[in-house]
Amino acid sequence: MSRKWINHNTNNENAKLNIFCFPHAGSSSTFFAGWVKYFSDDVNIFPVQYPARDNRMSEPMPDSLFELAENMIDESMELFDRPFIFVGHCSGSIVAYEAAEYLREISGKSPEYIFVSASVAPENYKLRSTKNLSEYYNYADYEKEKDNPLFKFFLPVIRMDFTLCEKYRYKEKPPLDCPIFAFAGSEDKEGGDPEKINLWKKYTTSEIFSTKVYDGDHFYFERNAEDITAIIGKTAKKIIEKI
Repeated sequence: MSRKWINHNTNNENAKLNIFCFPHAGSSSTFFAGWVKYFSDDVNIFPVQYPARDNRMSEPMPDSLFELAENMIDESMELFDRPFIFVGHCSGSIVAYEAAEYLREISGKSPEYIFVSASVAPENYKLRSTKNLSEYYNYADYEKEKDNPLFKFFLPVIRMDFTLCEKYRYKEKPPLDCPIFAFAGSEDKEGGDPEKINLWKKYTTSEIFSTKVYDGDHFYFERNAEDITAIIGKTAKKIIEKI
């Protein structure tokens, strides 16, 4: 199996389903590393590893989120040999969506389901300028961390990722045919405004569309990992039963 785009993964040869997990800007595959404990051997968890971090530190990031999604698909085609699900958090939701569109275009394959989190729909995705990163963190937290050597080390990656998000502008495409489930945080007004997540519905022709809003800010996702993975796991089980 190609290790380039996948890290912290399970690799069960007899698994019936692969779940690809796309992390948010400034993050890496480690964000989903703990998910393997929530799923049975029938499922492979494939956290997606972007360039310019961890084991891909020496590789440059592409120039756009479109290119990032396309490169991931082009260089990972052997991993779509069985049914699969895409999961994305924040900008990872946009990458997952664009990856699904591109994969369908070049191969006719589509995810069985897409789960998006903390992200408005693609045409509404407009990240404001990140020249002052303190605007993207609680200001007190930013001031506390800005001189931390580890924070400084990752700052270029964070800026690079956010710049790609700033540049992203949705290009209209035919809707996908797979169901979409959108998660949001009740206090998240920046990335995944809970009042706007219903707009993801227009990106699929499937009659199946669901949403769930958790208490909390942009990172409700981490605090509710057990419940979120249970929802995804229940869906995975239904898909496997139909295979």
